[in-house]
Amino acid sequence: RENSSPKDTKGEDEVQIVLKDWQLSREARVYMNCLFHRKMRVQFGQLEHPGNSSSLIKKAPVYICKLLLYGKAGVGKTSTVLKLAGRAVPALHQETMGIQTTTLYWPAKLAETEGVVLLHLELWDTGEKSLRKYDHILPSMLSATNGIAFCFSYTDRNSWNELPSIITQATSTRKIDSHLKVVIATRVDSTQHKVTQEEV
Repeated sequence: RENSSPKDTKGEDEVQIVLKDWQLSREARVYMNCLFHRKMRVQFGQLEHPGNSSSLIKKAPVYICKLLLYGKAGVGKTSTVLKLAGRAVPALHQETMGIQTTTLYWPAKLAETEGVVLLHLELWDTGEKSLRKYDHILPSMLSATNGIAFCFSYTDRNSWNELPSIITQATSTRKIDSHLKVVIATRVDSTQHKVTQEEV
């Protein structure tokens, strides 16, 4: 039972689709435990589904979100994907070559119905060099995804300054008119902030 991304049915005034604090609840931990084995997040392939091993997860409706992480090189796009997937983050920055996709599942509770759903997240990541070398990569990725996350780093002032132009570049293609659009800030826990909370 896989559907498209949850839509806001109340208009532009609706700001909370899922209950953000639910992730800290005991109920949420029960669902999350179904996605972990020996304190490690289970890695699912394209043809695998957590519902095959958990009746609780199997009952939850599945919503697919193919999300492209887009932003300046070195802001932490790949590190964000690795952390969400429960994988080790390299100590040194390495440019992402070509296109990399990562699949993971995340339970959430809808604010309106309080029903638990399972988000099937397909995270798309690519490096700045690949985008510059092959001009077909960005349009292809935008066509293949239904969401885009514009990324900047609290420790990189330029990534914040360039954010408007990056958003303009992506939106000018007219391929993301119906895309879910979010902004992700990385390295929030760093003490070397170059961007202030007030600016954000």
